[in-house]
Amino acid sequence: MTDQEQPESEQPNLPLEKNSNWASPMQAWVCERCDWRYLKLTQETDKLRCPHCFNDSLSLYEGPWGELVYLHPPELVVHPSLPQARLDETIRQFSKGIPFAPMDLSAPQIRKRLRLVFLPVWLVDSRVQASWKMEAGFYYQVVSHQDSYDQSRSGWVSRERQETRTRWELRLGRLDREYLNVSTPALEEHRSIQKQVGNFDLSQAAAYQPEVTYQAFIRLPDRAPEDAWSGAEPGFQFRAAEECQQASQADQIRQFVWQPQFTDQNWTLLLLPVYTSYYFDDQLTPQPLIINGQTGFLTGKRRASEQRAQKTTMILFALAIMAFLIGITLAAASVAFPPALAPSVVFTILAFILGLGAVVPLARVWWFNRSQSQ
Repeated sequence: MTDQEQPESEQPNLPLEKNSNWASPMQAWVCERCDWRYLKLTQETDKLRCPHCFNDSLSLYEGPWGELVYLHPPELVVHPSLPQARLDETIRQFSKGIPFAPMDLSAPQIRKRLRLVFLPVWLVDSRVQASWKMEAGFYYQVVSHQDSYDQSRSGWVSRERQETRTRWELRLGRLDREYLNVSTPALEEHRSIQKQVGNFDLSQAAAYQPEVTYQAFIRLPDRAPEDAWSGAEPGFQFRAAEECQQASQADQIRQFVWQPQFTDQNWTLLLLPVYTSYYFDDQLTPQPLIINGQTGFLTGKRRASEQRAQKTTMILFALAIMAFLIGITLAAASVAFPPALAPSVVFTILAFILGLGAVVPLARVWWFNRSQSQ
């Protein structure tokens, strides 16, 4: 059987052409180190670094297409909207807290290595029919009086107090609603990534345009809709609980329980923008950074430069030795010229202070890197 006769699930990694709904030919890439899988234009000729770990070159995915969870274009995309000035300020704030930050950790270097990566998220619509039960809480005010002895008045004083309490009432009913765009992870590590980059404004999502693929890496989902459904159910329950609270005009609710039936499900793939980059530490190991493409929130491992600290230590030691030699010279001269004794003492004390201060840079870097590793 030839490649043209093989079913799609057994096809080798040939470019995805227009007939697969992509406007440009795409190929799948995989990082052997972190196992992130991407789609990218096939016109790339140079070796590609993984935009996630930056440690190894990407290689073409050699397996059959059928082993990849989802290969179709997205329906919605949140476009990056991060100004360069905001990015530079974010980088400056990130490096500000690092004692003796590596020289490579600079805005021009980070910008030069920026990669745009789109991360997938599932949105699901569904009609929900359910019976529900909850306790609805209603606030009310209680006025009480508290007596206390006032020594200045030599008598008891009564003060009025207002206290807010909650009256709980049982509520139950049925609902029949259609809920749209409930988000659920398309990646196994979605929660950890979200902790790193923060939230996105999904209201800015727009219809997918082919141009989004030209300069970007598109991370492939590793959770199919049937696997992602369990992550969507809490979102539906949250929406239903909100509506039931509004319908009962309750100030708060608790013990919300329902028995839902879901029908007419419709799935949409949404892409979220992040920028990734890296800086080299003293061992020339790339330290990845990930930046929210909307808010500019940046996270990554902070590493102080021991090499820069060593240079500062050597300078302080050299100054300490110079001050010590000047002090000794002045002390010797004080035998013939007594007024030189006072400055010799000053230079000797200065040499002692500089000698002690010389160990501070190395100690700060060691402590900082140790705390970041922990």
